[in-house]
Amino acid sequence: MRLIMSTVRFMCQKKTEEDVPQENLRGTYCNVGKEDLFLVLQFLEDANLTETARILEEESGIFFNMSYFENIVTNGDWDKVERYLLAFTGINDNTNSTKIFYEIRRRKCLEALDIDHKLLSDYGDRESARATMFADVKNFIEENRLLL
Repeated sequence: MRLIMSTVRFMCQKKTEEDVPQENLRGTYCNVGKEDLFLVLQFLEDANLTETARILEEESGIFFNMSYFENIVTNGDWDKVERYLLAFTGINDNTNSTKIFYEIRRRKCLEALDIDHKLLSDYGDRESARATMFADVKNFIEENRLLL
């Protein structure tokens, strides 16, 4: 795993802000093509190195894995959710990004309060509330050109 990540880090070295156009300041900028990174991602998935694949996705910012994102949302791992999302889009990048972060932070706040709030009672338990919230967020993601 270390060898794979070292190779990928060599292929995808972070440039300074002066080297990168203003619209591309987030993420890592690779000296190789997207096709090569997709092949590496596929290899990692096939070799059951899923954590390494997620790190590559985050660090390269090249592939937004919707099923992984759904999984961490459903599990309520809000810090991971925001960290993964921030690898691809910022809160103020566009209206859809703002809506995505708003829904995530709203759900995180409601769960932290853990009160019988009207919104919680409308959704029922946390798992179904997270699933409902993910359905809303998924629509915003599909409309967000930065994530697809």
